[in-house]
Amino acid sequence: MNRSIPQDIVVEILSWLPAKSLMRFKCVTKFFNSIIFDSDFTNIHKHRSLIRPDGTKFFLHGSDFYCTSQNSASILQIESFDELPFHIHIDTLLNCVNDLFLLWQPLSAQPATILNPSTREVRYLPNLIEGFSWCHYSLGFEPEENKYKVLSTTIYDQNCCIKNMVFTLGIDESWRETEHIPPLILCKPGVCINGVIYRFVFHRGLAIVAFDVKTENSKLIALKDVSHGWSYELIEVKGKLAVVEYEIRSYEKIHLFVFEQTRKGEEWKSYAIQFPSTWKYIQQEIILDVKLSCTSCDGKILFITNLKSGTLCLCYDVTRQSWRKLEIKGLRKNHFIIGICSYVERLVM
Repeated sequence: MNRSIPQDIVVEILSWLPAKSLMRFKCVTKFFNSIIFDSDFTNIHKHRSLIRPDGTKFFLHGSDFYCTSQNSASILQIESFDELPFHIHIDTLLNCVNDLFLLWQPLSAQPATILNPSTREVRYLPNLIEGFSWCHYSLGFEPEENKYKVLSTTIYDQNCCIKNMVFTLGIDESWRETEHIPPLILCKPGVCINGVIYRFVFHRGLAIVAFDVKTENSKLIALKDVSHGWSYELIEVKGKLAVVEYEIRSYEKIHLFVFEQTRKGEEWKSYAIQFPSTWKYIQQEIILDVKLSCTSCDGKILFITNLKSGTLCLCYDVTRQSWRKLEIKGLRKNHFIIGICSYVERLVM
C-alpha cells in the first residue's frame, strides 16, 4: 500500500508554515526546494501569511536589530536578529517597502543593502561614485510592472555637488542620474505608497517631494505651518500619505495630517490625537537623548518610546480612536530602539 502523502496535501501544509521552517525544508529534497520557490506557491504563502494570527511581524532597530517572535495583546516579544553578514552600526538607517528592507549608513562608503528578513537573503547595491560625504536612499515599488527602484541622493564635498540617481533592481547594472528633484532632503526615511516615493525636502521651507517610481517624474507637495522638521514623520494611513507631528519630549498629544484627494483638489486634513491621561508617568521616565519614533500598520500608528524602566510600543487605532500599550520583551540590557517597521513574510527577494 502506498503510504506517501499526496503532493497537493504536502503543498497545502507547507503553505501555512513560517518562512523560517521552509528555509530549512528546502535543503531536504529537490522537490521541497522547487516547490518553495515556485511563483504560485510563493503567492499562496504570502496570502496566508497575511491572514495568520501572527502574520504581521515587526523589525526593530537601534543598538541592534530585532524581529518579533510572538505578539500578544500587551507584550511584543522580540529576538535578536544576528544573522546578517555585515556589521550593524548604530547610525544605520532603513526603509521598508512591500516587505523588503533597504539599509545604509549616511556617512559610510559601504554599499546599501537590500534585506529580506523572512529568508535572511541579502543583496548589495552597486557602489556610488567615490568622493561623496553624505548619502540618502529610498526604496520604491511599482505594482503595475512589479519593479523595485532605489532613489539615492548624494552630496560631494569637493564641488558641493548634489546628485540624484536611480537603480532598478534586476535590470540596471549601475546607477542612472535623474533630475527634477529638489536637492536638499531631510535625513529621514521616506515612504512608498501606490508606486510613489514620498520624502521630506527643503524647498522654501519644509515640503514633500513625490517621486513616481514608474515614470521617474516628481512633484512638490506643500506643507503648512511647519517649522521644526525633526518633529515630523512620514507614514501611510489606510493607503494615504500622512504626516505625524509630535513634540519630542511631550506625551500629551500628537497631530496627524492626512493628504486627501477631494473635489476641490488636494488638501491636508488635520486630526488631534490625545495620549491617555493615565500615561502621564511616561514623560518623567523617557530617555531624553533617544527620540520618539513611529510607523504605521493595518490602520494603526505605532510609537516606540524608550524609558528608564524599559521600552514600550504605544499603538493607536485610527478607526477605533483608541490606544493600547505593548511592553517590549527580549531587548538586550542597556539597548534601546529608535525605529520600528512592519512586514509580512515573503519567500522571494
